[in-house]
Amino acid sequence: MELRSQTGPVFLTYRDSARINAVVQEIIRSEPYFSFTARDGVEHKLWKAGSRSEELSRCFAADVPCFYIADGHHRAASASHAAARCR
Repeated sequence: MELRSQTGPVFLTYRDSARINAVVQEIIRSEPYFSFTARDGVEHKLWKAGSRSEELSRCFAADVPCFYIADGHHRAASASHAAARCR
């Protein structure tokens, strides 16, 4: 089976934005989509943006000129090279 996609995780971060933070704070007041504690004791939670996703996208477009790859830069670079070859 061939996915033709990069499935490895890439951790992105960006400079602080009060507008994004406000939307995210509202989102995380709801029940998480999933929540579990791993064997090492670390708690993991994921929320869906749901109806706030368009607003969140607009905030990112307005407030975040670039992302920083905090981990996974090699995976991101190899995915870019693979995409170029697949074209």
